Amino acid sequence: MGALKPSELRLPGARSQLDQQCPSLAMADERQLQQRWMLLCTLNTEVAELLPYVHTGWVEQPHTLGARLTAVRELIFEDVKMSAWTAALPAPTKDGGVVKEGEVVSLNRFEAEFAANGRAGDKSTLFEQLFGQLKDTPRIKLRRRDRAFRVKFIGESSDDHGGPYREVLTVACAELQSEASELLVLCPNGQHALGSNRSSYLLRPASTSPAMLERFAFLGLLTGCSLVQSEAILDLELCEHVWKRLVGCDLDELDLAAFDQSTASSLAQLRHIDEQGIDAEMFGELFFNTFEAQLSDGSMAELCADGAAVDVTFASRARYCDLVIEARLAGGAAAG
Repeated sequence: MGALKPSELRLPGARSQLDQQCPSLAMADERQLQQRWMLLCTLNTEVAELLPYVHTGWVEQPHTLGARLTAVRELIFEDVKMSAWTAALPAPTKDGGVVKEGEVVSLNRFEAEFAANGRAGDKSTLFEQLFGQLKDTPRIKLRRRDRAFRVKFIGESSDDHGGPYREVLTVACAELQSEASELLVLCPNGQHALGSNRSSYLLRPASTSPAMLERFAFLGLLTGCSLVQSEAILDLELCEHVWKRLVGCDLDELDLAAFDQSTASSLAQLRHIDEQGIDAEMFGELFFNTFEAQLSDGSMAELCADGAAVDVTFASRARYCDLVIEARLAGGAAAG
């Protein structure tokens, strides 16, 4: 951004438009708004110089500069973020392009179509075929700016100049978002036709075996490709909290309600059950929960050591609610 110019310290847009977009600033006078805008511009000028040297993905270390910048991401201008992002992308490959130099995968669409109508875990889906052929490929070979690989359809005469590549990714995403998928599961709101985001998916909590974790890592690889390649578009409708976790955003019960309205409402009622006239003596006669939670795919997770044997009491109900929310937002990973 360089040094600030006087023109850059002016408020963007008309005052009426600003008041409409930011109601909380409607009562502020022009001088206060001007000062806030100057602070934002100054902050972004400094951040623009620092971003190339900051590891913003290390949010687990709150004392780091990366974690602190991540915590105030809403204050960073989009053009500052995009400038740093564009500069971090790999340079275009200096070869004959993916058609001549890229990895080639041979895929059988007939077997994949048959597998799509079969049972869960069938290894002939396009996603599984891709995984089997690319899992051991050096990542640097797939980190291209044009396309990660070239597709050859077995038994078909096709020349991949982009169409087959895009089709494979589209079909693979559809496979992942099907009832037979071992990686993703329809969110509870969708399962019970309740609340919002009924068509969104989340990671299947029970898929924690080494084989499943390898496939999740491969899905992450494809996601990374879609970030650097214009032709790699993943049609995945994942719940918002999945993306929030990836970028280190804080989550709360509102995020739980966004994909499991029923559980969020039940926990809210349990937390404030005293407001309904229920005391400690009555609680024991009405509730028989233990410290475990049912996850989005129906699997169970203990919320503490031997949680299945620990009863939820009137006094411990708030801690129970907190642990259920934590486990549900982590897909069970926070339990234990």
